[in-house]
Amino acid sequence: MLATAIYAFNLFAFALLLWRGRWADRIAVAAFALAIVVEPLAGALTVGSWRTGTSVLNLALFVIVWWLAERADRWWLVFVASAQFVIVATHAMPLMSDNAFVWSGIALRNGLYILISLLFLVGAFEVWADRRIRLEAR
Repeated sequence: MLATAIYAFNLFAFALLLWRGRWADRIAVAAFALAIVVEPLAGALTVGSWRTGTSVLNLALFVIVWWLAERADRWWLVFVASAQFVIVATHAMPLMSDNAFVWSGIALRNGLYILISLLFLVGAFEVWADRRIRLEAR
């Protein structure tokens, strides 16, 4: 139930960003939508208790969002990139210890995924505010 609500929330924020956003916003939406679709397939790739496929997917997502944050003038992308970096760092927890940190990393990742979902809505607000400021400056 919670996952369905989060997906619906993401779809709403994605639609707003696709409708009103610029190129960087649209690429970020496409990257996260692709990651949501590909993650069940990538999750099957494991080495011991380390989810290699999900780790690589999250690393690629971090690199894309970081690149977008560097190129675009969007502060919400900086926050998404920082949250995604912490998600990438949590994938090293199973390498440190077999079972001690695994559930801590999963709980932290779930919380950060919810934060990223909220940041997509903040991104839609930033797009709206940016357009309004540009129109008023004319």
